[in-house]
Amino acid sequence: MYGDQQIHILWTAIAVLLVIVFFLVYKSKRVVSVPILFNVKLLSERMNMLIYGLSVGPAVDGDVVKRVLTIEVNSELVETREFEPSATDLGEVGFVEGDNVNLALVDVDDAGNTSEPAFVRFVAVDTIPPATPGAFGATLIREVVPTVDVEESDVTPVVEVVMPDPVDMDVPEPVVVDDSVVPPESAPSGDPDDPGPLTDPVPESPPSGDPVR
Repeated sequence: MYGDQQIHILWTAIAVLLVIVFFLVYKSKRVVSVPILFNVKLLSERMNMLIYGLSVGPAVDGDVVKRVLTIEVNSELVETREFEPSATDLGEVGFVEGDNVNLALVDVDDAGNTSEPAFVRFVAVDTIPPATPGAFGATLIREVVPTVDVEESDVTPVVEVVMPDPVDMDVPEPVVVDDSVVPPESAPSGDPDDPGPLTDPVPESPPSGDPVR
């Protein structure tokens, strides 16, 4: 019976040892969850640098002890940052326009296991519009009357009448004849062509013995 107890204790110890070994193996081989909601947002432009804000969701596993961010620009590692396991705001990063950026974030647990990285890849491009112009206004300066184009057929021709200049003419004064003055009879000139004074001839009286018919 004593031997049976020893065998039972031995098997119990072996079982406990196997559980411990299995736990340690599982712990060392466990895959840490990939960080979620890893985002990049362009915030502003400063001194020809494009400033981006980084954010991430909370760690999925409760045994995460730190978060590690690596920054590569144009295929070169330029910086590595470590954050607390509860960090969700990863700060700001700056790049020059045209840079090829590769960001990788991993979570590390208390056993030193590292999750698969969460990646964000992009080319830095300035998409921020300039500020709205200030003090924008309008002032009335003058009024311009538009010119209407009229076709030639619609225009009524204007005829200009040119009056001649008045001509000064010498008009003789009228001759006034005084009827009270009778010109004297002129004597015959002896010219056969001269008819003599322009007087009506006196009809001759018929003989007194000849009746008038």
